[in-house]
Amino acid sequence: MIGPIYCLISGCTPQIHPERSQWEESVYEPVRCEDKHVPGPLVEEAIKTLVDDEDEEWMDNVTVIGLADNRGKLIGHQDKSLRAEKKGFDVGRLRDAPILSDHCYVDRDSWEYGDILSKTKRKPTVYHVSQGVCFMVLTRTLAIMRRATDGQLTPQRLWRLAMILGRDTGFSGTGIKDIDYGFNVGQAYYPWTLPGLYHNDMCKLESLGDLELVKEAMMLQGGYWVWTAPDRFPLGAPGQHARRPKDEAEPSNAPNPAKFEMLPIEALTHIMTLVSLADIVSVASASKRLQHKILGVHSNTNTIAREWINANAPWYKPYQRDEEETHQSDDDGDSIVSDDLEEDDDDDNEDGAIPIADWWQYLKRCLQSGSMKNRKRIWAVCERLEQKADEFGV
Repeated sequence: MIGPIYCLISGCTPQIHPERSQWEESVYEPVRCEDKHVPGPLVEEAIKTLVDDEDEEWMDNVTVIGLADNRGKLIGHQDKSLRAEKKGFDVGRLRDAPILSDHCYVDRDSWEYGDILSKTKRKPTVYHVSQGVCFMVLTRTLAIMRRATDGQLTPQRLWRLAMILGRDTGFSGTGIKDIDYGFNVGQAYYPWTLPGLYHNDMCKLESLGDLELVKEAMMLQGGYWVWTAPDRFPLGAPGQHARRPKDEAEPSNAPNPAKFEMLPIEALTHIMTLVSLADIVSVASASKRLQHKILGVHSNTNTIAREWINANAPWYKPYQRDEEETHQSDDDGDSIVSDDLEEDDDDDNEDGAIPIADWWQYLKRCLQSGSMKNRKRIWAVCERLEQKADEFGV
C-alpha cells in the first residue's frame, strides 16, 4: 500500500473514510498512557453519526487530470505515466501539452495502489494518480476553483503548475509543493480524522452532556470540518424564513442626532461592507437610531448582510451544485480534450444562485458551519494556486 493521495486543490484524500472506520474501531480501546480514557456513549454515538453519505460522496467523486498521448488518449498506465514524467518538461512545452480530464470514482482495492477508475460505459480505464503525469482532484472542488479565480485558473493551468512545482510527498505533504493548504492533515501514511484532538481530549467531550454539542466540538475544535463537503450551504429548513421578520418601531427623534446617524442607508451599507461583522454590531449598538437602521429594518439588514458577503466572503454565496460542468465526456464516456473544458463566459453570472430570504440569518449560520469553514479554506488555496501560476507564467 502506498501513502495517501491528496486532491491538489483541497488537500483532502478519499482515504479518510477507511481510516475513519479504523478510527471508530480503535477508539474503543483505552489509549496507552497514564490517563486511560474510554469513550462514553455520547462520544461513541457522535463518532458513528458525525459523517453522512454526503461527505463520503464528495470524497469519492473524483476527476483525473493528465497528459494525452499521441493518440489523444489520457496517459493512465503507471509505467507510461512515470516514463512521461521522467522525460521532463519545460514551460514552453507545457503550454502546448494536450491535457485531458476524466470523471472517475474511487475503488478501494485499486486505491491502495494509487489508481482510480474512470466512469465509462465500457470497461473502466485505470489511471495511476499517485505519481507521474496524472493527478486527482475531488470533482466538486473544480467549481470552487472556477468561482474563486473567476475562471482564470483552469484544470489545464493547474496541471501545468503541478508539473512545474511537483507534488509534495514529504512527511506532511498534502498537495503541490510550496502551496499552503491552510490546515495540515497530512501525517505520514495515515491522515488524522480529528487533526485537532488527541484521543484523551476526544473522550473528555463526554462531559458536554449533549450529543449535538459533542459533534459540534468534533467538527470545529477537533478539525473534522476539513473533511466535510464544502458546498453544503446552511440554507436552513424549508420555509424556515418564508415569513419576513417584523420591522422594529422607529425610535422617536433624539435631540441633536450625530451626523453619522443621519446618513442614508445606502451610505451606511457601503460603510458596513468595509468593517468586520463585530464592528457592524458595535456601530448598531451606538444609538437607538443606528440600531433601528442597521438591525431593526429587515430590508436594511438583509441588504447589509448580502453586500457584506459579496465584498468580504464571496465563498458564502450559495449556488446550485454544478459538478456536471466540471467535466465533460462523449456518449461513450471517453474524455474530451481539455480545451473543450473551458467554461462559458456567463458562468459567473447569477445563474445557479440560490435565492436567500434572510441574508443576516444565513450569514450567522455560515459562520457556524464546518462546511463553509472548509469552503473558505479551499477558496483561499485556489487563490494561492492562481497567484503561483501567474508567478511562473503558466
